[in-house]
Amino acid sequence: MTVHTAAPLDGELPAPERVGYASYASNMHTDRSAAYIAGGTPPGAGRTYPGCRDRRAPERSVAVELAGRLCFATESPVWTGGRGFHDPTAPGRMRARAHLVTVGQVSDIAAQEVYEEPTALQVLELLTTGTGR
Repeated sequence: MTVHTAAPLDGELPAPERVGYASYASNMHTDRSAAYIAGGTPPGAGRTYPGCRDRRAPERSVAVELAGRLCFATESPVWTGGRGFHDPTAPGRMRARAHLVTVGQVSDIAAQEVYEEPTALQVLELLTTGTGR
């Protein structure tokens, strides 16, 4: 399997309609990822997610492998266990699930990941500069 590393975009490109969202750790669980999109409370969660403004299921979802390692730190107030973090600079590979979603959906998912309501994060700015607010 080939693992690709993302690099910042150069120059002016047309805005994509779909982007890949890679999920790992507990977000690989179907009920959890569905709650981010459709809204609801996944089994074992201490939070009800509002869902995306666009509640369509991902156009496609596939298993992927990412370069790096899965690390755990702090405690999730939703799951009462450690939060999973991807360290792409660490040696090794980790399993993940990639979902083909709209730019708006990935913005809404990202907002819910940090315990906020779905909002229009500047996803294209995030992809090009590393900042998105």
